[in-house]
Amino acid sequence: MRQRGDTKDSGFTLAELSIVVLIIGVLLGIAMASFFYADRQASKIACFSNQKILEDSCATYALDHNGEYPDAIEELQPYIANYHTVIPCPQDDEVLLQYTKTENGVDITCINHPR
Repeated sequence: MRQRGDTKDSGFTLAELSIVVLIIGVLLGIAMASFFYADRQASKIACFSNQKILEDSCATYALDHNGEYPDAIEELQPYIANYHTVIPCPQDDEVLLQYTKTENGVDITCINHPR
């Protein structure tokens, strides 16, 4: 009869390995969900920042043009150094920020990140 400590093939059982793999899978799932949430939040904050840059540029344009706001967003190009990186939404390059001239100023919105 063999003693408990005398076995030569003492390794991990299938159940122990399965539990370890399951725990690692759960931890990876939690980490990936947190990463994707943080990525979405960063994209949203970057889009709001771009909208604020455009609004501030409109105010500067209005100061230079006797209180008149630009009729089109393209008129802001001289006021923004990185104009072509501010106009598209950081989440989707195909979506451009929408510019609307109003009675009291401008309205800049994004369909991906409504305020």
